[in-house]
Amino acid sequence: MEKVSLLSSMTRENLPERVDLQKKDGDPRKTAYFVNTLMNYHRVVQIWKDFGALEKVTFTDDKKAQSDVEKGISVKLRKETWEERRHMASEHCLTVEAGCRVLGQALEEKGLIDGFDLKMLSSAALIHDAGKFLEFNLVSMALIDNPDKEKMLDFIKSQYGLYYLDSEAQEDMNNAVEEIINCGQSGTRGLIAYDLASRINGRRLITARVNEGLVEIQAQVGHSSCPEMENLLNEFEGKMGHARQLAVVKLVIHYVDDIVTNPNIIDPGISVLPDGSRQNALDRRCEQNEKNAKYKDYNLAWPEYSKRGNGETAFQMQKRVGKMVEAKLAELLGIEDPLTLPAVINQRIEMNILDFTSKKNR
Repeated sequence: MEKVSLLSSMTRENLPERVDLQKKDGDPRKTAYFVNTLMNYHRVVQIWKDFGALEKVTFTDDKKAQSDVEKGISVKLRKETWEERRHMASEHCLTVEAGCRVLGQALEEKGLIDGFDLKMLSSAALIHDAGKFLEFNLVSMALIDNPDKEKMLDFIKSQYGLYYLDSEAQEDMNNAVEEIINCGQSGTRGLIAYDLASRINGRRLITARVNEGLVEIQAQVGHSSCPEMENLLNEFEGKMGHARQLAVVKLVIHYVDDIVTNPNIIDPGISVLPDGSRQNALDRRCEQNEKNAKYKDYNLAWPEYSKRGNGETAFQMQKRVGKMVEAKLAELLGIEDPLTLPAVINQRIEMNILDFTSKKNR
């Protein structure tokens, strides 16, 4: 195996003044900040482990190692093999938490949420993709021609692990898998599997003694939560007190998850297209999803599956509703141009990291 240098040359002695959140550069200030986040939410790491979010794979291909590092994936050399996480769910959760925290802090400054809401928001962000391993594999099994019923059932049971598979969960699992097996449309099978995975992950979190309110908040992400987000926005002005604060928390986690693009960054840039239209991180995230071949079938199957009657694909809906959420959050914060919201979030994350570093070094 050739020696490939994948380590950052950055040390505490040659740190730049700014923190660059757009690339993985080994900046120890970012590492310390995110490690501290997990120290404050120690149960999260155990949930990640139990749900398979920290599983690792090994390989020997140096070119793949270099390519993955360039994509922002953490790769380590272990004797004669390279090692990396099977997927980036934990890094994604940390990025979403950082964004939710600063947006939550800004809203707390406006008196729109309180410290308890902020704590719930951070906790929800850290666990919202803990079950990504189950979701990814279950959807993949459903998308192939002639899905294997027993293989799917065995896989689901294996993912419950320490968590109790009660009669209600057993019935739901059997019914959904049967529906998948009897469905002739690949994309619809994928959507059924996606929703089943979401329900299973919610049950696993509750069995792990996660607060039910927290489980509800962490589910407000992705295309499947868009109908509820749209209803929430339509009813927002009529909400008061705790109900209004909860609505704000749900809007925040939905929005921040929507603007995290590969490789787990919140891009502050605004692009101007040839036709004069402007795009930000939300537009780019939805475009990434639209272009992802793995999502194609169930994206196109959404109009019939959801029975919403407007012909939107899953990601067309996600972009439209995401823009509505973006506009509402900008309005609440008094931000004139909603497209600048990702830049505001990115700047405040950098400020949090620098502030943490300053306090730590006193």
